[in-house]
Amino acid sequence: MTLFAFLTCCFLAATPLVAEAAAPTNNPSAAVPAPPKAVPSAEAKPAETNLLNRMTQELKLTDKQVELITPILKERSEKLVALREDKSVSAEDRKAKSLEIRTAADARIKPILTGDQPAQWQQLEEDWGRRYRQPKEAGN
Repeated sequence: MTLFAFLTCCFLAATPLVAEAAAPTNNPSAAVPAPPKAVPSAEAKPAETNLLNRMTQELKLTDKQVELITPILKERSEKLVALREDKSVSAEDRKAKSLEIRTAADARIKPILTGDQPAQWQQLEEDWGRRYRQPKEAGN
């Protein structure tokens, strides 16, 4: 699966979560404070914004964590885009380099996470990875 397809799947998977979070509720007893909203820089790309929004919602990131993780995801996204656009790299090398970029970003993100967040992040990555690596059913 190409990186573009993977990022598209991430976007599509995050869309219902974003819509659900944005829906107003008329239930006053549901006055639970919302987790901080991830608002990356103006030059953030949709893929990194979606990933940051998913992380913010699922891991309940603090504003400070969002501030620290945003530049890491931006750099990761820039490197992955450059790799995808480099047609001189073989598919096998591209896959290996992509994994290397993601692993390096994860290594920088994990120390920012606290409590159960590192384990939750690991589980989310595994779930997302399994979802996108599953072979397509016949007819799809």
